[in-house]
Amino acid sequence: MPLAEVYPGCKQEYEEIVDEKCLDCKHNLCCKLFKVPLTPVEYQSGKYKIDKQAEDNGFVQLAEKENGECYYLGNDGKCKIWEDRPLTCREYDCKGDERIEKNISRRKINE
Repeated sequence: MPLAEVYPGCKQEYEEIVDEKCLDCKHNLCCKLFKVPLTPVEYQSGKYKIDKQAEDNGFVQLAEKENGECYYLGNDGKCKIWEDRPLTCREYDCKGDERIEKNISRRKINE
C-alpha cells in the first residue's frame, strides 16, 4: 500500500528514503521481536492477516508465527509483503534502537 493511501499528500521521495534503510539488513530482528500495529486504513483494507487474540483485546496488529516472528517474514529472511508492508514497518529504523543493538551483540557473542 503506497504511503500516499495511508497519509494523503505523502511525497514519493519520502517513500524511497524509507525503503533504503532496510535493504542492507542481515538480522531481521524487528520482524522477530516487535508487534506490528496497523493504521485504521490498513486494518479496514482487509489485506493483512490480523492477530485475532490481540484484536479481541482491542489491539490491531499483524499476526505472528508460533515462534513470535512476523507472519509475513519468509524463510529466506525477507518480507513477503515488502511492497505492501504496513506503515509501522515503513517508518521504523533500527539504527540507534538499543533493543536491536543488544540483540545483535548477544548473537555475536553466541556465534
